[in-house]
Amino acid sequence: MHNRLIFLTLLLTAACADKAEDGAETGTIDPGDDTGEILDNDGDGVPANEDCDDDDATVSPNAAEVCDGRDNNCDGATDEGALSTFYADGDGDGFGDDALPIEACEAPEGYAAQGGDCDDGDAAYFPGAAETDCADPNDYNCDGSTGFADADGDGFPACEDCDDGAAEANPDAAEICDGLDNDCDEVTDEDDAIDAPSWYADTDGDGHGDADFPITACAEPEGYASASDDCDDGDAEVNPDAQEICDTRDNDCDGAIDDADPSVDLSGGATTYADGDGDGYGDADAPTLACAAPAGDVAKGTDCDDDDTAVNPGATEICDALDNDCDGAIDDDDASLDLSTAETFYVDGDLDGYGAAAGAVLACEQPSGAVVTSTDCDDGDASVSPAATETCDGEDDDCDGVADEDAAVLGEDAACAASSCAAILAARPSAPDGVYSVTVSGVTRDMVCDMTNDGGGWTLVANFVWPGSTAGVPGWTSGAAVGSTTSDLSQTFKLSDADINTLSTSHYRAWGTATMCTTGACTVDITLYWSAACTYNSGAHSSGACATAYRDVALTDATGWTDPCSWHYGLTSASCTRGVPEMGTSHIGEHVFAGVEDSGSHAYDGRAGEDPSVEVWTR
Repeated sequence: MHNRLIFLTLLLTAACADKAEDGAETGTIDPGDDTGEILDNDGDGVPANEDCDDDDATVSPNAAEVCDGRDNNCDGATDEGALSTFYADGDGDGFGDDALPIEACEAPEGYAAQGGDCDDGDAAYFPGAAETDCADPNDYNCDGSTGFADADGDGFPACEDCDDGAAEANPDAAEICDGLDNDCDEVTDEDDAIDAPSWYADTDGDGHGDADFPITACAEPEGYASASDDCDDGDAEVNPDAQEICDTRDNDCDGAIDDADPSVDLSGGATTYADGDGDGYGDADAPTLACAAPAGDVAKGTDCDDDDTAVNPGATEICDALDNDCDGAIDDDDASLDLSTAETFYVDGDLDGYGAAAGAVLACEQPSGAVVTSTDCDDGDASVSPAATETCDGEDDDCDGVADEDAAVLGEDAACAASSCAAILAARPSAPDGVYSVTVSGVTRDMVCDMTNDGGGWTLVANFVWPGSTAGVPGWTSGAAVGSTTSDLSQTFKLSDADINTLSTSHYRAWGTATMCTTGACTVDITLYWSAACTYNSGAHSSGACATAYRDVALTDATGWTDPCSWHYGLTSASCTRGVPEMGTSHIGEHVFAGVEDSGSHAYDGRAGEDPSVEVWTR
């Protein structure tokens, strides 16, 4: 074989050389070779630019793909068409499971080249295994058949079965009437076969036998019939095939006589009507033609509902969706209706789903524009009903007997103004943050209420916004009110000291921000709380160096402080001294303070461009 390859290679080389001498195209010329020669390093006859491995003569587009982990034919795929199939051989018997194949060049450990193992968990089963016991039903050689040879599948091999072509014939079978020796006792269809039918003596020969004289046999004996329903086996004219007539006899032997027999000839009978409900009126749709009138039948068939004793031409019409008197009109459509059975409805004049007691009507069915409730306190106004929301309008909108109750509308409008935000939250526990009407010292204003922070119920009494210069806010240092609003947080305002102290019952809260501290760029945000003894007093002054320290203190923490007070036009006590927490606002010199003073230091203060702000709340 090796010599043949060398010979073919020499022939191809010679041919290519001849073409080169003749000037014919022989392949791609190496662009880096000035001689113009075609490159084919491995001499396999395929130019380098078409060969995927020009250093290996066994690799080229003309080569056959073999199973060696390489792309022999340069098609971009490896070992395609050259792999062998192996099968998992779990029991090591040399035959694998067809359901568990793999593709590989060589068989991995635990795999076999041959499949067909019908039980790869038992080495006794494999193609070609011996089968020698005719009574063993196992298919050891996996060929789909066994030496058991039970052709009829009845559990007995042919060597033990009297008829291996019929599953119903074997030593354990019961004899039946089928022309076979079912129980293998060499007798066919004996009289004691389990399905042998009964036959009955037919003395009168009318084809119907006497049930009192039975025998069993697979075939009908002479003088017997299969039917046992003859009620008089001495008379051939009396049997189940005879016609029942009105003669007080059971002509057709069905146990029913005359009218009791549905097959009776009623050509001479009379028609009556069933009175199912016993009200004296029969059902026209239930006539009976009979030898004698059935019990309960009546002569009149005028009942329109023979299942209800309350329905008949003599009944009174009532509200029950029935035509009680059988006149064709039901309930409200019947002029003879007994109104004592009607229901009371109420006209809903404003169509809000609630009627007024004055508009009562009697009817079986709810009239259009009427409702079942009479609780509307103003049936001319659809905005007033038990389902309406109470509003501050001096009216009982929800018909609960009370107009503008606090629990619904306190603080919603000037007419329903509250004494404080805390009073609103007490009356309306689910009231949200927002602007409410609050009356202080006889004047009603729109005030901002905080209903969520620290238990809620806080009223905003002062709002300082950096005015853009150190000139300050006129009137801020006095005890008078400042600003034209008490609800616009974009503007500076405060109540008078007297009004602030009237609103406050026990707590103050001051909150402030500034964009930087004098000791360096920073943003601070602080909330301080005071309780009990503090009062609000505008005009108090203080001074001190700015520091970076600041606090966020809850009411419970304030109890550890002595004489908490405020300064710079904020909350003050009778004696405010250095070294205690203080909170407020001022515009002294270049400082516009918005912070806290504690132990001789400002938490933060504002200067031009620092945009400080302060809010003071009471509760």
